Amino acid sequence: CRQTKCMANANASQDQVDSAITDINAAHGALLNSDLDTALRHAMRARDAAEKSFSDPSILALLYFPDDQKFAIYIPLFLPVGLPLVVAFLELIKEHRRAKAKIE
Repeated sequence: CRQTKCMANANASQDQVDSAITDINAAHGALLNSDLDTALRHAMRARDAAEKSFSDPSILALLYFPDDQKFAIYIPLFLPVGLPLVVAFLELIKEHRRAKAKIE
């Protein structure tokens, strides 16, 4: 299954996430010691690692829902709105045909 493969590959970006967490903790520690240059360096590395992890191809597939989940979400949302519209449209067509038959 496509989803299973994606989940297995998602572990590849775990090192980047760990690096981002380590760097942000180091930045926090440097800020507590008033070492702004070191804090900035660690914060920039943390941001870069987090961005790389988020845009990793093995993670991107996990950001999208499979089609069956989309249907499960959208059908209960749109069916109560769409069904009366379809019925009303069919009634308009019937009325138009009746009016056209009266004219002829």
